Amino acid sequence: MRRLRLWLMGVMATLATSQLAFAQEEQSNFIKDATFSRDQVRGRQTLHEFAECVVERDSKGAIRWLELPPQKARADIQRFVTDSAPCMPGFAMSLQLYHMRGGLFEALYLRQFGSAEPTAKLAFREFPPAETRAFSTCVAHKNPNEADAFLRAYPGTPTEPKQIAALMPAINACVAETHTPTPNLSMFRAAIAEVLYCSRVPNEAACKQ
Repeated sequence: MRRLRLWLMGVMATLATSQLAFAQEEQSNFIKDATFSRDQVRGRQTLHEFAECVVERDSKGAIRWLELPPQKARADIQRFVTDSAPCMPGFAMSLQLYHMRGGLFEALYLRQFGSAEPTAKLAFREFPPAETRAFSTCVAHKNPNEADAFLRAYPGTPTEPKQIAALMPAINACVAETHTPTPNLSMFRAAIAEVLYCSRVPNEAACKQ
């Protein structure tokens, strides 16, 4: 419980000061937080805008890349970014596989289901307990309305920590249920995006990875 309170305080401080203040993430089977050439808040915003642009220009191409197995997607990420050059910002940016996937899932979700009811019929996939996606699935299942509202909050704005605070009862319960280390904000948002998108279209090949 103390760890969760510290995590929320870290989120608040980061969004207020544009400095990283999250607890150190424990080892997991996911790629660790992306490294950006500017502060991490702006980095998350840049990824959000990049993914929105990519999906707006070629949503089918984004889905095809998401359908690739992780090893092939990792090998293909440079080609994918090069093809998406018109969406790149005017400064160097390093993109990691997990965050790229999360950004694209988020953009697809908001584009396809932006006006849909959060509590529509959802089909949640099961993940091994140690995975961040298992934790995020648990959170979204317990409170789909607030998970949806969290994803609609633009990264780094005051709305984002408010939505995290609204999710805290579900977060508290899911840490205990899934025995998953509390993820940092970037990983949590990426996983929530994938979980919510795939709960609407569970049979898409991109949701089988």
